[in-house]
Amino acid sequence: MPLTLPYNYYTYKILAIDPGTHSTGLAIFDMDCSTGSILSIEALTLYSNRLPNNTGLDLELVPERIINHYKLKFAVMYYLNLIKPVAVAYETPFYNRFRPTAYGPLMELMATIRSGVFDYNPNLPFVTVEPLLVKKAVGTRSQKGKLSVKQAVLLVEDIMSVLKNNIDTLDEHAIDAIAVGYAGILYKGL
Repeated sequence: MPLTLPYNYYTYKILAIDPGTHSTGLAIFDMDCSTGSILSIEALTLYSNRLPNNTGLDLELVPERIINHYKLKFAVMYYLNLIKPVAVAYETPFYNRFRPTAYGPLMELMATIRSGVFDYNPNLPFVTVEPLLVKKAVGTRSQKGKLSVKQAVLLVEDIMSVLKNNIDTLDEHAIDAIAVGYAGILYKGL
């Protein structure tokens, strides 16, 4: 009698994250094991102010920013348990000379979310993707904002042909998460 593998042995998932202290984009890539092609993409945005506070941290003792980081950590861990990805692609923070104070909190957020990934599974690859590589993956060289990323994603057939969401219903964070995952696949071997 031949051995028949279940369908989920032929596919794997990647979770892509576009971090933000208030809004964090997630994209779930369903991949084909034999061809490495993208079968489907689903994206969403987590808003830290809308997430339940199950952190146990006291707002009188801990800054709200840190509580929001932990709320995002627990939300990411929820999605890790739900989708069981084989890797996480995460866009690294970049230093913007016009907004220098944003870099520190984004580095703190990366450390917090990485600890959540390690709490979920210490052997799960946490692959960082540089912002310029993300823009290169979708074909935009512009530094002029998020709209250019959306316009570039609209032109990538590999993404648009398998995107489950209507792209017009997605905000800039979810679209950026799609671009992060696509860059991870193209340049980081996910």
